[in-house]
Amino acid sequence: MKIALCSAENIDNDIDFNLAQIELFIKNTKSENPDLLLFGEAFLQGFDSICFEYQKDIKIAVSINDELITKIRKLAIEAKTAIGFGFIENDHGTIFSSYLIIDKDGKTVDKYQRVSVGWRIRNACADYREGKSFHEFKFQDKTFAVLLCGDFWEDYLLEKIIDLNPDVFLWPVFCSYKKEDWERSQKKDYSARTEILAKPMLFVNSLITEDGKTCGGGAYIWQQGKILQELPMGKKGYLVFTV
Repeated sequence: MKIALCSAENIDNDIDFNLAQIELFIKNTKSENPDLLLFGEAFLQGFDSICFEYQKDIKIAVSINDELITKIRKLAIEAKTAIGFGFIENDHGTIFSSYLIIDKDGKTVDKYQRVSVGWRIRNACADYREGKSFHEFKFQDKTFAVLLCGDFWEDYLLEKIIDLNPDVFLWPVFCSYKKEDWERSQKKDYSARTEILAKPMLFVNSLITEDGKTCGGGAYIWQQGKILQELPMGKKGYLVFTV
């Protein structure tokens, strides 16, 4: 199975642009014939698309039956490839940071709701919530588990993560590091964090423009603290992993 980690440009509250990026990466990865394309956390609307004023944010959040999600289902069918992406979810009026994987037939393979609280501001109202647990799911003949960004940085969650036993961990994130800062320190910290997991960890980040400079982006494949493959932070492009 081939998985393409897509370090794609992402703009807050510009869903048309973000959907166009998914289409672009479908086109750009076609020669690789991937089984699954993965994009970053909250990719559909952008990580900072919400303001934590519920009446405004509920208009930005979408359900898995929304027309926008249907568009991505159609893209997956047309491209004959599965697509995974983060989005701000409206789940019966409650808002989550979620991750959806759609197969080549346009059907839902997995939906995961971020468990850690770092995606929202402190003291956000009760309409902003987190998922209750981690889980594994089957795709083709492999088992996967999704962690969203800060899930893997909360020490109190590590025991539950270590109890998982997938073939591969998927780690979509939004990390707006400058390239220099990443190379100076954070890259080592992230590598060290993966030492506790025996199975490969696939990290994919969105690329944004901040203060006129690009930041974030990149894709990494770690296993027990070692980098197996990398697309450097700050780069737009994709990384293909065969499992």
